[in-house]
Amino acid sequence: MTKTETYNKTEIANALSAQGLDEWTIKEVLDRLPVKSNIHPEATEVLNYLNELAKRRFSARRSNLSHINARLQEGITVQQLKQVIELKVFQWANDFTMKAHLNPETLFRPSKIEKYLQEVEDIEKNPQKFKQHVERNHQEEQRQRDRNFNPLA
Repeated sequence: MTKTETYNKTEIANALSAQGLDEWTIKEVLDRLPVKSNIHPEATEVLNYLNELAKRRFSARRSNLSHINARLQEGITVQQLKQVIELKVFQWANDFTMKAHLNPETLFRPSKIEKYLQEVEDIEKNPQKFKQHVERNHQEEQRQRDRNFNPLA
């Protein structure tokens, strides 16, 4: 971020504050400013891929692109990020609780990305084991549904 960019944001924040806007609203306004300079062009590609697979509509704003951008700057490839998206959509899309975590912040959080990349690598090394795991989970879910089935309900 350049000094000019920081100064402009500070100036805008001060002007909004002087108008009586609360801190949350000011943050939202600043967050919606056009993303400049140091965002990888590929970050938008990854975000669009997440939107497509997860059937979401995250906009290309700084807050949604920053986690993706940071991972790209660390040297993680677009392909690796897309593989994480594919895996997590597969695992979470049909789970009401976990579906909420299909977002850029969770998927590309520094504390989680290495774990997710390792999962992808493990699957690539042994896809048959993953297939068996998925089948076992599916069978267990079916048994659980059968136990909870009540035709009189």
